[in-house]
Amino acid sequence: MIMSQHNGTLRGKILAADDRPRHRIETPEWSEAGVDHVWWRVPTLHQSDSLGASITDEKRNKTNLVDFRAKYLVMGLEDDSGNRIFRDEDASALAEKSTVVLSRLFTECQKFGAINEENLEELKKSSSTTES
Repeated sequence: MIMSQHNGTLRGKILAADDRPRHRIETPEWSEAGVDHVWWRVPTLHQSDSLGASITDEKRNKTNLVDFRAKYLVMGLEDDSGNRIFRDEDASALAEKSTVVLSRLFTECQKFGAINEENLEELKKSSSTTES
């Protein structure tokens, strides 16, 4: 039996769950530009998998971490209304901003997202893999 609505079902409850909280992160470095904070929303699994695919070079069996932190920030930074601030293609431009600011933001976002030190170490090991 196919149900057109899934309200009340376990599936419906899971899909309706608000499991991507937002966290406010202060940005005093950008306050002169009128940006005193940004919001970080925990990425979806699709976003995380897409990020992983974007840094994988299967032809050379290597991981390319260039602009990784900027790509990570781009996928979850939001404005006060909950809109993404950046498009995926903005990662390179964002990566040209201060490493002090972006590293701090990345560290803050790591606290709430799926990227942790263990994941980063695995990525670094993958990035040093050379051709067989």
